[in-house]
Amino acid sequence: MKTKIFIFLFLSATFALSYAFVYKYPPLSLYKQNSVMPMTEMISLSFGLRKAGAGILFINLLQYYGTPEIPEHAEIIEHEDGHGHKHIHYEGEPEFGAGEYPLFYEYSKKILFLDPYFVNAALYSCGALAFNLNRPDQAIALIKTVLSYSKNQDYYKMLAAIAAKNAGTRKELAEIMYEIALKEDTPVILKNSAAFINKKIGRNDRARDIYKIILKTTKDEFYIKIAEKNLQLI
Repeated sequence: MKTKIFIFLFLSATFALSYAFVYKYPPLSLYKQNSVMPMTEMISLSFGLRKAGAGILFINLLQYYGTPEIPEHAEIIEHEDGHGHKHIHYEGEPEFGAGEYPLFYEYSKKILFLDPYFVNAALYSCGALAFNLNRPDQAIALIKTVLSYSKNQDYYKMLAAIAAKNAGTRKELAEIMYEIALKEDTPVILKNSAAFINKKIGRNDRARDIYKIILKTTKDEFYIKIAEKNLQLI
């Protein structure tokens, strides 16, 4: 009898704990089917295999991005290195990592829709989009999505790096950074980057807002001094 009671209590506690650590996932109402691996998504969603499906899609993304984009009718160029090994290249072949890869963003969105906690996939996709494919707006859109589910510090570091590389070149980037800076839990280093970018392209009102937020929300003397100095200048 005691054994049965123990088993019942153990199973009840296990069941309760399973609900205490439920992950939040994007609602199915946001699901949009397109040509990028629809069957993998449908099976993953139907059978509750989000993480497995995301892993499969990530492998497909790696294969897609690892395949060189060779121009049509490109001439084959062969050469030997100093060790006698033959290498084959194509005329007009882009450098490794560069190219168009039009489906890259769609692959990445699908992966993170299935599993928004897939940190490695998120960082890989954002890094490739921002620094290799020159599509920082798409990279930041991905980070905004995953930040709704995880406050991983590496996401903030990635945002800061993207912002530093593209400072003063994109109004859209400045606006996105402004929106992120308004959130209370955004790290001060990222708020400072957002203020700098907005100031650099002449959005002084936005920069002023952010510097005021920094003064209200941080105790870091370094950033307090920067905020005070810039508020006097703009």
